[in-house]
This record gives sequence, C-alpha cells and structure tokens, in this order.
Amino acid sequence: AAAPPPSAAPPAPPRPAPAPPQPKRAPAKLQPLYEAPPQRPPVPGAAANVIERALEAMGCTWWINPEGYQVEIPHAHTREKVSILLGEADYEEFPIYRFIVNCGPAREAAYGAALRNNRFLDYGSVAIADVSGQPAFVLTDTMPTEAATVASVRKTLLSLARAAAELRG
Repeated sequence: AAAPPPSAAPPAPPRPAPAPPQPKRAPAKLQPLYEAPPQRPPVPGAAANVIERALEAMGCTWWINPEGYQVEIPHAHTREKVSILLGEADYEEFPIYRFIVNCGPAREAAYGAALRNNRFLDYGSVAIADVSGQPAFVLTDTMPTEAATVASVRKTLLSLARAAAELRG
C-alpha cells in the first residue's frame, strides 16, 4: 500500500495588527516642598473644608500657599513640617492629596536603610524628592480626596509626623 501523498499544511492564521503605540506619560514630578509653583491648584470647597477642619481640631499651625497646605505639627519637642499637595491625581486620574514630610538630605550611604524602613512604616513610604534643587528623603502618603475625612486626615498627619521623627532619630 502506498503512503498517502503529503498534504499541504494549512496556512498560518493571520497575525493581529500590532497595537498602536501608547503615548508616554511623564512621571509625576514632586514640586519642592516649600516653594510655590507658578499657579495655585484649585481647592475644592468641600475637600478644603475637610482638611481645614482636621487642622483646626489638631490645634497646629498651618497656612495655604500655591501648592497646597503647609502644616507644622507639634511632636515631642519639635514641630514637624508636613506639606499637603493639592491638584494631583492617581493612576486612574482620581484627585488625591499627597502628604510629604522632608526627612533630610538623601545620602547614598543611607539608601539601604531607607528601603528597609519602608517595611515597618504604618503610613506612607520613604522616597527621594527634589527639595530646593537637592535630593532629599521624604516620607510620603496619598489619600483620595473623596475618601478624606477629618479623622483620616488627622491620623495621617500625626502618623507621618511621628514616623518622620523616628526616621531622623
């Protein structure tokens, strides 16, 4: 018996067209902690009310500048400076508050310790930001503006102030 003739392989299915290239988004750039950008972001009335009610309940010193709120929180024997940046959005474009505490100059020798400390923080994380043209370690956290309550803003501010004081230790 003769072997059947080799059949031609079926044609390969057509490949899908490549997806069009996605526009690249520039990474979010933190503004210097205590210097103002050119324009002040809008402060939604209800959102600003939540922050201001939390700050008044804490009895801390605070003021508004073009980037958001600057807060001095009494902690132990010092006053921790915390910035609450306004006008930012998360990866889904929902408005957020960004809380930032300057923890001092970023020295290369301390990078490992900063990364290890991130595991033990209750709130926020250690990052590096440009502060007045110099790299600095900062403690940062975010909160969706729609989820902000007086209690959550207060707790975040107090926790970040405590953690920053411990990191400087």
